[in-house]
Amino acid sequence: MQCVDLVLAKVILYYSLDISDTKSFTVIKPLDNSANETGAFECNRRIDKYEEKTVAIPTELVCDQCILQFALITPNATFYSCADITVLDNQTKECPGECLNEGFCVDGICLCKRPYHGEFCEVKSKFKY
Repeated sequence: MQCVDLVLAKVILYYSLDISDTKSFTVIKPLDNSANETGAFECNRRIDKYEEKTVAIPTELVCDQCILQFALITPNATFYSCADITVLDNQTKECPGECLNEGFCVDGICLCKRPYHGEFCEVKSKFKY
């Protein structure tokens, strides 16, 4: 398998629309604890597959004008992608059971990673994607 040069990634959540305010943000680390002390984590892209990381917004956070920033850090440059988001207070539903096979719960429904599906991501598809 060929790999692209080592690339780091970082996810930052700004509490206001002013991203120059260095006191109004938090670094969000992946749930698999793969981030270093600065919050950066390896993002090696293999030619034959994509990598995924799951992050969670702090449960105590509520904001109507937040910015979620994704930074891709290469040896030559840093690329940024941003999205405006709204975080509502305690309005997410828990899944009635555990989401299996790295699936995750969103508003009471398990979202499954390929090739799994089913109510709890318990069924592996026979089809190739």
